[in-house]
Amino acid sequence: MSKWKRKKEEPAPEPEEEMSPLAICLLEHYAQGMSGPSVQAIAMAASKSGATGTGISELAALGNHGRSSNHCASQMVTKYCQSEQITFPNPYFAEIPCLVKKPNEWEVELKSVALFLPHELFAWLEGQEQVSGFSKLATFWQDHLENDPKLKFNPAKIEPQSLLSDANVSRSQLLIAVMPKSAMSKSEVKEKDTMEQLWNIERLKEVYTRLQVQYEEQAIDSSNRIKHLKMSSFCNPAEKYKSFPELSGFKARQIRYMVPCFLDICKQTLREDRPYTRHRLLCLQNLESMYTIMEESGMHLSAKASKKFQQVTDLCMLHFAKCSKLTIQDKLLMWNTIHKCHLTCHLPSQAAYLNPRFVSTYHGETMVGYMAALGHSCLNGTPGHMVPARVAWRFRLGMHLRSMGHGLDAETEFED
Repeated sequence: MSKWKRKKEEPAPEPEEEMSPLAICLLEHYAQGMSGPSVQAIAMAASKSGATGTGISELAALGNHGRSSNHCASQMVTKYCQSEQITFPNPYFAEIPCLVKKPNEWEVELKSVALFLPHELFAWLEGQEQVSGFSKLATFWQDHLENDPKLKFNPAKIEPQSLLSDANVSRSQLLIAVMPKSAMSKSEVKEKDTMEQLWNIERLKEVYTRLQVQYEEQAIDSSNRIKHLKMSSFCNPAEKYKSFPELSGFKARQIRYMVPCFLDICKQTLREDRPYTRHRLLCLQNLESMYTIMEESGMHLSAKASKKFQQVTDLCMLHFAKCSKLTIQDKLLMWNTIHKCHLTCHLPSQAAYLNPRFVSTYHGETMVGYMAALGHSCLNGTPGHMVPARVAWRFRLGMHLRSMGHGLDAETEFED
């Protein structure tokens, strides 16, 4: 008998079934920072509860069904993040000098670090309608006459894909910069403690009461009003010296409608013997003018409106800088010069081409938030030079899911 055996023909692979909504949801959360063992534990609980959707059993089986939970993350990277079915580009690995912790000191060594090439990401993005929305660009530009002088040498027209057609109408959070950012004078004496003097409960109650009066007088819609104003709106009261106070927890729209209200409050508290109160008032006054010009203009500002916008922006930042200088002289770091101040100075240049009110910024800020959360989730026990690889593989999985219409912010409906 011949020792050679006829090799059986392998059947053609069957197309994989689409994963169940629960499996996709778990992968989304893993791509945004959830740990591998947590994904496995939830999938195992769902499986024991009777869930039989596609992908649940595979996730539940990770790490030898949870017995070796320290292997869950690496198995998820291999099975899902590095899957050949994902069209998103793979990260590259380059030998880069890095600081490496040794028993007694830090040493510089060449380590393999993950990175993406931007041109490959943009090439991939061009074919992903779910992410880019490029198909709507033609309709977007049909609303503009070809001989419109505003489109001459307009970079958005020259490179139309740099402007997504479904850009959200957004309003600047400039009032956050106007609010006190830092108060570092620490003292056990309440009267000498800057934070206590600026944000003590009684003063906040007084400010909030005045704000409510202005809401009523100016007939501000209830949806544009803030419902509370506490010390926790600016900082963690228990750890108030560990970070700069920041106004948070409110919508940008609500902050926008605080400007005219605080403008009247500043007029009421104006003191001629204190130059600071005058500069504070003028800063808010010009900020309100900026908002008004953007809201009263269409897609493009007129030449007159554009010139006016340049003037009020310059004046707003001028008085902002003056307030910062005066408070520093008093050893009260209240008007912190942040990166948004720099961006605001460039806002009039952008307004010459397109009304800033029609430019989306919050998608970018959301993306930064996702990346920060993802980066933090990859830090636990990981050497610094290995963090980029962990982030890159999860990012690849997350972008794939987003391109399939399964992103957390996508309005996707699953059928039973």
